[in-house]
Amino acid sequence: MSKTPRPKGFEDPNFMPSQLILKALGRVSVVSASIEEELHALYWKLLGTTDNVGKVITGDMRANRMTEDILKIAKIAKIDQAKIDDLEDLFKDFKDKNQKRNQCLHWIWESSREVKAPVYKSSQTIPYTPESVNELADDLIWIEVRLTSHVRSDQELLNERAKLKEVADLYAPAPWLSKPPPLPAKQ
Repeated sequence: MSKTPRPKGFEDPNFMPSQLILKALGRVSVVSASIEEELHALYWKLLGTTDNVGKVITGDMRANRMTEDILKIAKIAKIDQAKIDDLEDLFKDFKDKNQKRNQCLHWIWESSREVKAPVYKSSQTIPYTPESVNELADDLIWIEVRLTSHVRSDQELLNERAKLKEVADLYAPAPWLSKPPPLPAKQ
């Protein structure tokens, strides 16, 4: 316990965003943690290592670094080019959304409509609304769903897609499964 405990009746004297913004920020936070979990799992899968060894390798690694390494490993391991193409598209989208996520969660809310970069960064201010933060959360959820497809084996994915039927592309997207296999090389 602190030597100076919070007094009864104490209220935050600083600005707090609206409940709608706080709820949307909660969604962004929750899905962000899940995305990082999937990035670790995909990294370990591509390395072919156990969770315990994987934790040593990626334990303190930032999400953007993991995405860069995952692509390098995938290319060196010569996984299906269609999977690599999808990962490149996915990570490009993630990079943009993750930057917005960082602004929403780590910058200073100056009003119910904008965040300001911390003083140790720039003097930039960016507008956000409950709707735009919820839209960001929805985009991150889509990234999470797409990433989860990469973590699964092709057989697990095919089984899941068979169960989902007409909504398979929504909840178990796998554009690399719908492409015809490459033709064998001529001899």
